Amino acid sequence: MTETPVSLLDRLCRAPADAHWERFVRLFTPLLRRWAASLGVPAADEEDVLQDAFLTLIRDLPKFQYDPSKSFRAWLWTVFRHQVLAWRKRQTRPLPVTVEHLESLGSPDTVAAATEAEYRRVVVERMLQLVKADFPAQTWKMFLAQGDRRQVCRRVPPKRGE
Repeated sequence: MTETPVSLLDRLCRAPADAHWERFVRLFTPLLRRWAASLGVPAADEEDVLQDAFLTLIRDLPKFQYDPSKSFRAWLWTVFRHQVLAWRKRQTRPLPVTVEHLESLGSPDTVAAATEAEYRRVVVERMLQLVKADFPAQTWKMFLAQGDRRQVCRRVPPKRGE
């Protein structure tokens, strides 16, 4: 990834382009999917909820003022939780998570602290997926071998036929 999430947020706020939105969606979709599952959104409804959330973000993110002393993920959690709450209120069928439960969830700061490790794991996983396409297969295998086995790349013997 050639830009940090902070620079991506800045571009989305100043001069949003389709490529920036595509990168934002690719980067944050796995996290929002996990949040949707933790908020009790059934898998069959997940795409609709995410689509509504991204439409809200397209409208609201350009107005967002980034403050390095605050958490973007806390703001994102708040927007997403409100989106899920609005979706849940429109549902007439019984679902495992009640509106009351969604309304009682912790503050964004608590959520941000609790999800920091999960967020980092999701972002690194997604960044690796995006970067993988930029490297030849053998180079990528050596990179993974170094990370998985703590080996130095020059010590990873090439496999025959690769």
